[in-house]
Amino acid sequence: LILNISESNQSSTASKVIPKDTENLIREAEDSLKKSQEEKTQIKDPQFRWPVYGRVVYAFGEELDDRMNNGIYISAPSGSDVNASESGVVTFVGAREHFGNLIIVKHPNSWVSTYAHLGSINVIIGEKIRKGQPIGIVGMTGSINSPQLYFEIRRGTIVQNPEDFLD
Repeated sequence: LILNISESNQSSTASKVIPKDTENLIREAEDSLKKSQEEKTQIKDPQFRWPVYGRVVYAFGEELDDRMNNGIYISAPSGSDVNASESGVVTFVGAREHFGNLIIVKHPNSWVSTYAHLGSINVIIGEKIRKGQPIGIVGMTGSINSPQLYFEIRRGTIVQNPEDFLD
C-alpha cells in the first residue's frame, strides 16, 4: 500500500511506503467497520406471537360474509387481554363499521399488524409498543356475534396468513 501525500503549498507529491503489518491492521479495521455498518442496516423481520389465547374460528382465506378473510378470527373470553404481537408503533386507533374498535401497528421492514373487534383500546396513535404489551381487550364490536379478535398481518400492502408467522 502506498500513500500519496500532497500539500497545497508544495508542487511535488511525496510517497511513503507503509509497513506490511500496519497495512494488514488498516485492512482489518476497514473490514470491521464495513461489517459493523452492514449489521446496523440489516433490520430483522418481526417474529410475531399470538396476540390472545383462544381458538381460530375463521381461518385466513376462508370466505366470510361474501368476502375473503384477510386475517384470522380468534375466539376468546370477553375482556381477555390482547397483547402486541410484536414491537412497533401504533399508526391507527379508531372504529370502523365492520371491524369495530381497531388498532393498526407498524413494524420494521414494512410489516403491519391489525387487531379488531376490541372491547376497549389501551394505546394511542404514535405510541411505541413492545411485544407482549397489553394493547386492548377482546370484545364484540363491529359485525360479530361473539367475543373474538380479528388479527391480520401484512407486508406492505400484501396480506399474509398470520398462522405462517406466529410462534
